[in-house]
Amino acid sequence: MNPTKIYYVEDDRDDAELLTDAFAGVGYGITVFPNPVELFHALHADEFLPTLIILDINLPVMDGIEALHLLKVEPKFKRIPVALLSTTPASATGKVDERQLVFLKPTEYHEYEKIVTRLLSLSESEQPM
Repeated sequence: MNPTKIYYVEDDRDDAELLTDAFAGVGYGITVFPNPVELFHALHADEFLPTLIILDINLPVMDGIEALHLLKVEPKFKRIPVALLSTTPASATGKVDERQLVFLKPTEYHEYEKIVTRLLSLSESEQPM
């Protein structure tokens, strides 16, 4: 099994730092991309796929919902677990499938730690092929 490799697409540096710190607190590193275009460049270049992708919904260039749809139609990427993280409740966007794992961005650090625990269980239970 490949080591856990987590990609996070987030354009807000403060939010990226909070989630990065929460993952580091439990011994995991993550790679942050400022937009989905850079994520897709890395995915196509990488020999080993990530075990989890986390997408902010409100992103420049391409939003997280569009990136999610592109990931799920690409045979090479469709089995990678993807979670959405946003300040906007999923129900407010009207674009998120109810089966998709969506988290509201926390306002306190300890809430990020809870999200990290759930995200890690997702990445460990659904390894990409």
